[in-house]
Amino acid sequence: MSHAISLAVVPNLALGQTRVGELSMWKGCAGPSGTRAGIFAAQLAQQGMTGPFEPFDGSEGLWAKMLGNPVRLEGGWGEPYSINDTRLQFFPSQGGTQGPTGLAVELHSQLSTTAEIEAIRIYLPGQLLLRAVSEPEKWQPNTRETADHSSPYLVAVALHDGTVTPDSFSDQRIGDPDLRSLISRMNAEEDPEFTRRYPDEINCRIEITTASGKEVSAHTAYPKGHPNNPMTDAEIDAKFRSLSADLLTAQQCDHALNLLWHLEDQRNLGELFDALVVQVESVPGG
Repeated sequence: MSHAISLAVVPNLALGQTRVGELSMWKGCAGPSGTRAGIFAAQLAQQGMTGPFEPFDGSEGLWAKMLGNPVRLEGGWGEPYSINDTRLQFFPSQGGTQGPTGLAVELHSQLSTTAEIEAIRIYLPGQLLLRAVSEPEKWQPNTRETADHSSPYLVAVALHDGTVTPDSFSDQRIGDPDLRSLISRMNAEEDPEFTRRYPDEINCRIEITTASGKEVSAHTAYPKGHPNNPMTDAEIDAKFRSLSADLLTAQQCDHALNLLWHLEDQRNLGELFDALVVQVESVPGG
């Protein structure tokens, strides 16, 4: 196991450039690439390949490169486990955009039309301005990968449509002049109190002023999917189905979900992987 971990960590340190500026298709492949590297590392270790010793604590190890000095972990592996604090993304977008997106969906019902909006003000912790707001590409996204990491775009589409789905990221939707117009009426800034409370609270407030002078606002400290505002099993089911609808049949979704909800009862993952195979219709004469 130690060699498998070493062979996974040392050769495969990825750069954060994957998620900076205008995002590319590689953004969606970074996680699967890490999974592939981990499986390959386990296979190598299984066949007797040894990995570099002290991958974390060594003078050139992970701690030294990330923190500037070696770190020794002390203590046991007692409760609470971090997995209990896992945050799920209710919307198909980057984690830091969940709060603004959810509030924009909420405010959609309070507006008769987005054409009446004169100004949109978004207040966030300083930490959430870094990549989803402060980069110029996030104010004029040109790719699906950039749009789902852009708080301005997601607020605009949520205010306009009252929802955010995979269809919100088509090329036509991203370039919609109505959405670009909404973004041009938007401003985002840091709220120092929100910054102080982050990350224990993920505060966001949106204030909207209409041309008639009407003002509406919404605030959240815990976006849907946060451990303090968890998604229900039904909501997780619905998200899985919405993201799989173009790839899997309803029967496949039913089967896969049944296996996933009872994962601890499975002897291995073979049946689950089989349930996730995309069925491609054969072309006559092909």
